[in-house]
Amino acid sequence: MGMCISRTQSQLEQKSEYQKCVVALVRHGQRADYAIDESIVYDISHDPPLTREGMWQAKLTGEALKKQFLEGGFEKVIIESSPFLRCIMTAAQICKEFQIDQFDINYIFSEKLTPNIYTYNPIDDLCIKKKDKKDIIQMYLDGVDFNDSKLFHSEIQQWYPENTKKAVQRTKLFNDQFIKEYKNSTKKVMHIVTTHGAFVTGFGELYYANNRAFNFCSITAIEFQGDQTSLLLDCYSQHIRLSDGKTMYDSNGKFFNHFSDY
Repeated sequence: MGMCISRTQSQLEQKSEYQKCVVALVRHGQRADYAIDESIVYDISHDPPLTREGMWQAKLTGEALKKQFLEGGFEKVIIESSPFLRCIMTAAQICKEFQIDQFDINYIFSEKLTPNIYTYNPIDDLCIKKKDKKDIIQMYLDGVDFNDSKLFHSEIQQWYPENTKKAVQRTKLFNDQFIKEYKNSTKKVMHIVTTHGAFVTGFGELYYANNRAFNFCSITAIEFQGDQTSLLLDCYSQHIRLSDGKTMYDSNGKFFNHFSDY
């Protein structure tokens, strides 16, 4: 009996050594093709940049995540992004709030490659593939660097055309990687990913989230510790306000700039 109790206590002590880690998937800010009034010029039609409002939304998101990072006592932050321009611009603004000078591109977080949006796989026809890296950093990223790690690049080339079933499989794939990486972590890590609406909602649905009303810079966050997982944020958008200081919600709590795209 004593040995059994001792073993249980040892297991509990070992379990308590695992640190809480948070993975936050963030939808990009407002994209240029949704702001006709601004007449933003860009030459890759399927890879629009952020608007000024989108940049502001990304900055506010960085501020909100940095606040949680400090209050939560995290030891490390990792920032990754989809290769699409609107996502890397969002990631750059978050990096600036964390005073980080570089983030990684990970192709597994690319937009859902549905044939009704794309007539071909656009993954090698994006800004980061067509323009000089220095120009991208100067024109779009406020001097923040990025590392095109080529992670899942060959896989994403094979995933077009992608239907809902395939997108769910992709979500499960990166979720399995997060579980493997963080369930037994000895460091308290915040892992931030800038991606697209389908994956911000899909990630939450794996943990019984029910909010599918994703907005610009919505956040879905999951906490991992040992075998325990918790849904912390479900397409959360209340950190966002307009650049003139006004709230982006009406009196019923509905978001003004709601769109159901990716």
